[in-house]
Amino acid sequence: MVSPAIEKIAKEFKGRCITVKVNVDKKPQVANAYQVSSIPTIMLIHKGATLMRLSGALPYENLKTEILKNLP
Repeated sequence: MVSPAIEKIAKEFKGRCITVKVNVDKKPQVANAYQVSSIPTIMLIHKGATLMRLSGALPYENLKTEILKNLP
């Protein structure tokens, strides 16, 4: 499950990025707008540009590494 890793990322990066969880069953328009076709999809967006896009459940350390590589 990816939720614990995302919660840990949200706490660690508080003030540097905003973490948003979207239920694509309830908000299919959001999934369509961001072309989300698999769950989970983790994206890093800055000023409307997608800087990072990951699909699948990844452990905390992998998520953190990818975010640090791509965070402006």
